[in-house]
Amino acid sequence: TAGGGGNFQVRVNGEPPNTYKTLVDGQDITNGIDASHLAEETPSQESLQEATLQTSNYSAEFGQVSGGLFNFTTKSGTNHFHGSAYEHWLNEVLNAGNPYTTSPTGGLVRPASRKNDFGFTVGGPVIIPKVYDGTNKTFFFFNLEYWETTSTSSGSYGTLPTAAFRSGDFSGALTGKQVGVDPLGRPIMENEIYDPLTTRVLNGKIVRDPFPGNIIPMSRIDPIAAKIQSLIPPATSSSAVNNFAILDHSSQTMMIPSVKIDQNFGPTSKVSFYWSEFRHDEPKASVDGLPWPISPGRKQTTRTNIFRLNLDKTLTSDMFLHFGIGETRYLHSDSAPPSVLDYGAEANLGLVGCSISSCPFPELTGLGSLSGAGFTDTSDIGLTNAGFYTENTPTVVGSLTWAKGNHSYKAGGEWREDLWTDLESVGTGGVYNFASSETGLPYLQAPSVNGGDVGFPYASFLLGQADSASVRNGQEPNMRKYGYGLYVQDTWKATSKLTLDYGLRYDYQQAYSESRNRLSEFAPSISNPSAGGLLGATKYQSNGKFTKTYPYAIGPRIGIAYELNST
Repeated sequence: TAGGGGNFQVRVNGEPPNTYKTLVDGQDITNGIDASHLAEETPSQESLQEATLQTSNYSAEFGQVSGGLFNFTTKSGTNHFHGSAYEHWLNEVLNAGNPYTTSPTGGLVRPASRKNDFGFTVGGPVIIPKVYDGTNKTFFFFNLEYWETTSTSSGSYGTLPTAAFRSGDFSGALTGKQVGVDPLGRPIMENEIYDPLTTRVLNGKIVRDPFPGNIIPMSRIDPIAAKIQSLIPPATSSSAVNNFAILDHSSQTMMIPSVKIDQNFGPTSKVSFYWSEFRHDEPKASVDGLPWPISPGRKQTTRTNIFRLNLDKTLTSDMFLHFGIGETRYLHSDSAPPSVLDYGAEANLGLVGCSISSCPFPELTGLGSLSGAGFTDTSDIGLTNAGFYTENTPTVVGSLTWAKGNHSYKAGGEWREDLWTDLESVGTGGVYNFASSETGLPYLQAPSVNGGDVGFPYASFLLGQADSASVRNGQEPNMRKYGYGLYVQDTWKATSKLTLDYGLRYDYQQAYSESRNRLSEFAPSISNPSAGGLLGATKYQSNGKFTKTYPYAIGPRIGIAYELNST
């Protein structure tokens, strides 16, 4: 149902996950990049007439599957009007309260957690009064499912920099514990911060002087760091850790409308059209209490449209033709919102070096005092995800069935193409990692000594001293792949108890290629002019693919069924 959400990790008969295949009205909807996206592509449960799972011994009609074949058949209308309505409701009033909490009314706190999964169906003949009567000819079936969940986070805490830390005063971080002695004979105190401008070599060791009182002068605070810090909300208590009461709201909505139209052209021909759309919106996929652009959260949106057009025609009393065309259009966005992607960090922060003109807010990592569990944990803020995925999958199937005596012969084929694009802009605004080493003692070559930390990541951030920095180019690979299969098979009722199913199938699957030949790989057999002609260089895709496709994928199939007794 729409409330399923997430990805599926399906294992059938111990096969690896994501080796299954899913059909809707006889055509493949399996995501060619990641089959676990099945939850974002299947129709609503109430729109299905039948769902089957084949686990092994697939007939020649089915190929490119090892870990289970899911086959969904959608509902059609009839000569009578039918409908239904349904509702699945959850509310915090039905939940147990959080232990050791007290609400304003004196009971236990029950954070808001509400889920609704509801919808309706209606089907029957298409009748337009005084215009058209579709009885016995034209039928429709419509389903709409809507799923919504909302929750409020309360009672959890994170850690934000204290007012003293924000001003550069880290005297409160000192524990009074001495963890060593530096080459100048001075005591090394736990959480002491050192001035990188005093770095020098003494007797072969790189040493620094500590900031007096463990306080960074305001004049030394980096202007870009100050602007970023101004976006961080203040702590809600004076504690050094767990000082930020997280109060945040999250919600998700999913909706699946679908419609199926069947048209009979006399007693021997039938055409059916099916459409459904999976719509998923999650305004913020993390509950951290932080605003954008500081929050590392992201917004998720999914749109999956499935189209099916099938023709079934009885050619003779014993011969049947089926032909179908369809397409699955999958769009998934898992990204920070435009306010982060188009932040303009160069104009608003003075941060230069973005690789794209919109200059997204940077990603900052390693800021321990923002993590929620102490000084030494790591935390990311800013842009951490910016992915937009699209996959269009056109499909064609066809088969001819001939029932001759106790034989049922069938021949046919299928074709499919995967057109996949991934727009990725993570890191285009820069990724900056901050560590205690930038305000620690370099000669130690470690963030701690004798079990005590030296230096402070947030102090390194205020000084603008990144431990590492990188910027990435925007990515837009356009991957392409097609495949087809041909088969012949026979189901032979040899005796009243013995049935034989045998056939032959041929499959051809093209390897993925990039539409503009922008893929590359390491080639150990090619000489590298940049390395004096030594073997080992980068090879770029020049002929559309790196992998040679195996052209002889011929698979015989045979199955035997015997009825031991009739009970």
